[in-house]
Amino acid sequence: MNYRTINAIFFPLLTIITLLRIYFFEISLVVYPVLIAVYLFLIIFGAFNISMNYYLKSFCSAKTDDKIISLTFDDGPDEKFTPVILDCLAKNNIKATFFVIGSRVSAFPQLVKRMDNEGHSIGNHSYNHTDFFDFLPPAKMRAEITDTENIIFSTINKRPKLFRPPFGVTNPLVRWAIRKTNQFSVGWSLRSYDTKILEKDTILLRVEKVKPGDIMLFHDNKKITSEILQDMIDLCLSKGYKFVNLDELIKRKAYV
Repeated sequence: MNYRTINAIFFPLLTIITLLRIYFFEISLVVYPVLIAVYLFLIIFGAFNISMNYYLKSFCSAKTDDKIISLTFDDGPDEKFTPVILDCLAKNNIKATFFVIGSRVSAFPQLVKRMDNEGHSIGNHSYNHTDFFDFLPPAKMRAEITDTENIIFSTINKRPKLFRPPFGVTNPLVRWAIRKTNQFSVGWSLRSYDTKILEKDTILLRVEKVKPGDIMLFHDNKKITSEILQDMIDLCLSKGYKFVNLDELIKRKAYV
């Protein structure tokens, strides 16, 4: 189910009900606000649930029976916590994907160079990651993606193809911007909620639900993430899982 399907159902249905009401039956006017409420619920729910692929196709997991998973981090680089996370990944020989914010790449280019030098993939996460990214004018949204692509290129001489929408929110404007910039949209299937949860055990309980093909979402600008990462890795390894880089999991190149 996506917004095209919903539109193809909703508007003809509204027309049919109106015609029936005019020419054949006495249909209560209550049916209109009910239908509109359902329609609005679906378009909002679809916008905030990237895995539904409601507005565009996003890679949120891989269909596989193999016990392989990918680790991704958003919102960095962070001067304090990203180095700790990189140290932990290096210690365990795990490659991850970092969806970086362009303005932070500009502030801490050496960290992005380190990510690249140590074999991690770099993805695009907009330039400013504003709360209103999904409501920006299309040209501005496109510029945010392009500016981040350019700053990443100037830093590691590679152009990213993987884009994660801020907050994982999508809509027709985001779809347009992603297509115009020739990016692949990436979501997740296992969310740690490390931006909200402060208890390590609670996050680990979420990780307990890991399944084959999962794309795991963490943030490398959070203290809790740097503190829990080794325990999370140990938990997944104890369950027989292997960490692979995102481009290998979803079979899409990370760079142009």
